[in-house]
Amino acid sequence: MKKPKFSEKNIITTFERLKEFQEEEVVGEYPIDLTSLLWLKDEVTGGAMYSECHWIWGKRIPGIFTEWKSHSHDFDEVLCFIGSNKDDPTDLGAELEITIDGKQYTINKTCMIYIPRGVSHLPLKYIRIDRPFIFATHGNGQYQYQTEED
Repeated sequence: MKKPKFSEKNIITTFERLKEFQEEEVVGEYPIDLTSLLWLKDEVTGGAMYSECHWIWGKRIPGIFTEWKSHSHDFDEVLCFIGSNKDDPTDLGAELEITIDGKQYTINKTCMIYIPRGVSHLPLKYIRIDRPFIFATHGNGQYQYQTEED
C-alpha cells in the first residue's frame, strides 16, 4: 500500500464554500450572525472526509427560526456544539432544538451528536443565543445530502 503524503494544501485556513453556502442556504437576510471559519472538502485534498466549522455569534433577526432542511447522508456525521464559557465549558450559552429521526431534542450543553448514515436529521431551530459558540460538522464521506423532498 502506498504511504499517503502530506502537503501544504492539507492545512486549511479558509472557508472556500462561503459563496456557495450563502447562495444555497440563505434566503433574504441570513437570520444568524455567524462567521464561517473552515471547510474541508473533496476538491481540497482529493477524496477527503468532509468537515466544516462556524462561529455562531447571535441572531440577526429576533424570534425562533429554522435553518436547513431535513436530510440524510450516505456517511456517518458528527455535529459539534461547543460553548465559550471559560468558567463552565459544558454550558453552550444557547438553546437549540434539533430533530433527529423524527424526534426533537433540546441542546443547551456543549456536545457532540453522532448521526449514523441514512438517519434523517434537522431542522435545527435556534431558540436563543446568549453567548457565542462553535458549530462544527464532520463526516466520513464527501459533502452531499439528500433532502426529504428529493
